[in-house]
Amino acid sequence: MNIKIIKIFRQKGVQGSLTVEAAIIVPIVLFCVLWMVQGGIALYVDTVEVVQQQEMWKDFHPALQFRKLELLEKMIDMGK
Repeated sequence: MNIKIIKIFRQKGVQGSLTVEAAIIVPIVLFCVLWMVQGGIALYVDTVEVVQQQEMWKDFHPALQFRKLELLEKMIDMGK
């Protein structure tokens, strides 16, 4: 099938133009994709820095809070 496509392009006089176009377009597309990935990584790094700077997360222990609430509920139930 590839041979048929090549023969069609040769008959129409489009011998090397596809290679030239691809040599221009592929680097542009690759640059755009890598630029978006770099932006995503930068956003991730900024988010991690903001979370690390927040004081409230240093003293937040969800398991400990849950245990305290469970103990409180047991104490209230025993008092009734």
